[in-house]
Amino acid sequence: MQHTANYGLKKPLGTDVVNIADLNDNADIIDQKLKENKDAVDTKETPAGAQAKADSAEAEAKAYADSITPTKVSQLTNDKGYIAASGAPVQSVNGKTGAVSLTAGNVGAAPAAHVNDTTKHITSAERSAWNAKPSSQRGVSDSVSSTSSSVAASSKAVKTAYDKGVAAYNLANTKEPAFSKNTAFNKNFGTTSGTVCQGNDSRLSNSRKCNNTFDNVSTARSNLGLTGTSNTTHYHDSRYVQTRVYNGKLQFYYGGWKDVGGSPKVAYYSNTLQHTLRNTEIICRYNFEKINQMIMPYSGVIKIKCNLKTTASDHHAVLMIKIYKGNGMNEDRYNIISSPIGTTFDDTDSGNCISLSCYNSSYSTLIKTITVSSGDTLVFLLRSSYSSYKAYCNSIQIYYDLTDKPIIL
Repeated sequence: MQHTANYGLKKPLGTDVVNIADLNDNADIIDQKLKENKDAVDTKETPAGAQAKADSAEAEAKAYADSITPTKVSQLTNDKGYIAASGAPVQSVNGKTGAVSLTAGNVGAAPAAHVNDTTKHITSAERSAWNAKPSSQRGVSDSVSSTSSSVAASSKAVKTAYDKGVAAYNLANTKEPAFSKNTAFNKNFGTTSGTVCQGNDSRLSNSRKCNNTFDNVSTARSNLGLTGTSNTTHYHDSRYVQTRVYNGKLQFYYGGWKDVGGSPKVAYYSNTLQHTLRNTEIICRYNFEKINQMIMPYSGVIKIKCNLKTTASDHHAVLMIKIYKGNGMNEDRYNIISSPIGTTFDDTDSGNCISLSCYNSSYSTLIKTITVSSGDTLVFLLRSSYSSYKAYCNSIQIYYDLTDKPIIL
């Protein structure tokens, strides 16, 4: 079964059995989308409607403009309502009408001739005091090093002094801050007291030994005051196997110390929980979604327990467990195993897999017993049987015990 890219219409393959429900579902989707498109078009403005609104606004603006009567010259922009001469706000100026030309006498000011600036605007005493000063005290100077208290600095002198100050400030920012030198400064390279060694100094050679030389571990332990034998038991992070050397043999810890190379462990199904792959809820829809995977550490028979539920009881939630045997690799196995948790797939090969289904809208516990080999990869995929509903899973657990005895499967 395939689906169209835009609306998810079902496209049966040539080998699929035609299902009337699929055709009805496609018709419902097409009907709904056509109705949504029509409703969207009905809410849009048509060109004729927009033009009618524009014509109405233009007519209202013209009617308003025609109703205004100008009251000043700046408003005389049409041929209606001009102000008559008798209605003008100003009728005359100082008794004059028409094109009026005014003199100083017309506005009450006495005529006066302008006096030369060289003999006006300052008093005679001020003029005399200024003329008595030497020429060196009457101007300004471009010098930025003058000590005079009677000559002013020119704009050029001020700008020069400003530029020099900025340059000095910028230069100071590039210098290291002042600090006090210690006695270690200003020392010569050398091999005697009061000197410092350099990179090629023979005293830095790797071949040089310290005064308390330890020729071997026994000497080192004795020199350090250590007695007894070393503890060869090693405890590591819980993610790894604990090992030790005991009676000349390498042992690992799994419910007790076991010799490496002893009888291989074999898994057989029981009520002993070994792995919890999921303990939080995950929700998926129609496409298969990868929710967990693991590589089996042992061969034998294991029990898988999971909790599933669906949105409605007329459609089911499906948990597919794909089993990839051994270490072989093909395209299907690579695509699924290498993908991260949460990746969805349109379809998966149903071969070499086990499915668990649930039709209940409340969580149901499903159990499946399967045979596995060490190195097998189990991939867990969840989906709903219908695109409008959801599938839920909140627990996946694997149960088995280990035995040294072979199991006949």
